Amino acid sequence: MSNYRSLQRVIPAFLIATFFSNLASADESAWYGRLNGGFTSLGDSDVAISGQAASTAEFDTGSLFGGAIGRQFGPFRVEGEVAYRSNDVSSAGLRGFRQESDAGDFASLGLGVNLLYERNLFGSEKATSYFGGGLVYIQEVDFDLMSDANEEVSFSDSGFGFQLILGARYQIAKDWDLFAEARYFDGGSLTLDSETDSGASLEADYSQTAVVFGVGYRF
Repeated sequence: MSNYRSLQRVIPAFLIATFFSNLASADESAWYGRLNGGFTSLGDSDVAISGQAASTAEFDTGSLFGGAIGRQFGPFRVEGEVAYRSNDVSSAGLRGFRQESDAGDFASLGLGVNLLYERNLFGSEKATSYFGGGLVYIQEVDFDLMSDANEEVSFSDSGFGFQLILGARYQIAKDWDLFAEARYFDGGSLTLDSETDSGASLEADYSQTAVVFGVGYRF
């Protein structure tokens, strides 16, 4: 029993020591920066404006643009990123608002922290696959709708979400690489306040998939 208790103390200490030794051994060139852009698909959302019956909003294919600064520790990468996401509303079904063309848009600016794990791909040191996820603070999310009177009505707020990332990168030069990713982002169910009418609010679901491409530089 005493040996078992000793192992209970030794094994966690060994794992912690191993992790921090990997951090300490990371070379200075492990810092990196990335720029990216891509296409997004925003799932149909249940939407409701206070005082109205709920409806379903549909969205066109949208865009994502952003960048990240991070550091690599062995097979792990930790990065902070900023991303702007936007999808036009193709139909809203809400009384008093346009139902189809130029119906509005659903957009957000997010600040995220990601943890990624990567491995060499196909046995090549230049080709690397990675996966992981992160927490995102949605600094601002806006749902803009065009009324039948041709006036823009905006609902906005902030919140938190999470994302899952699966990607691959290929080294094209000593410090440069190209990458491609598939992402899933979920901001949950949001309650957005009107920017013009303090008594009105809009509830909407916010989940999105994206295909992202970009370039990275290590320094």
